[in-house]
Amino acid sequence: MSILAVLLLIPLAQAQHEQGNSDYFEQDLYIQEGWNLIPYGDGLDIEGLQEQHLRAAYVYHPESKEYLDILEYEDSLDQMVDSYGYTAVWVYSDVSYVASVEVDMEIVDNTLKDVKFTFHEGWNFYVLMPQMSKSYSGPHFNMHQDRYESALDGMYLWDDDREWENIHYDFLEWETEDHADDIVLAVLINYDKSFMASVSEDLIVPAFPH
Repeated sequence: MSILAVLLLIPLAQAQHEQGNSDYFEQDLYIQEGWNLIPYGDGLDIEGLQEQHLRAAYVYHPESKEYLDILEYEDSLDQMVDSYGYTAVWVYSDVSYVASVEVDMEIVDNTLKDVKFTFHEGWNFYVLMPQMSKSYSGPHFNMHQDRYESALDGMYLWDDDREWENIHYDFLEWETEDHADDIVLAVLINYDKSFMASVSEDLIVPAFPH
């Protein structure tokens, strides 16, 4: 099953393109009562987030391995974005409703090119985007593969059943498929070693299975 099929099981609708602008798309974001994992970063504008129903919001810092309360310490989120470009954010809502994510692909492209950082060994919250598919028309954002092996040990979605679902192999399949679907998806990634993310025009020969 591809990651695009998995998307049908989670609280994100498929992307809908604005007419006449291939560098911009908008995607529904379903906020359910309880905990939600949402994407955040440069070029991603969350519209319709009902702050009056927001009871908690946290980001995870992969280097210090601790959660940061961004309602109490607002600068923590900005510092994460400055360092990593993107992160997934835990938010707790006391009601369910529909918001949206507006994506400016030009800003996303430039951010991924400019931000140099290392995913840390262990848990990392990040955002899956079209640039991480090798079929993307622009430079590929390499989030796991060096010339010898993959550092990716697991990738997880917070699904409709409020449980973690491992989509590691679905991601590997999606990454190499020839498709034009645009998605923005908050994910939890586990690395078995530290890995420096990079942007490249070059395709890397896949590693042997492990």
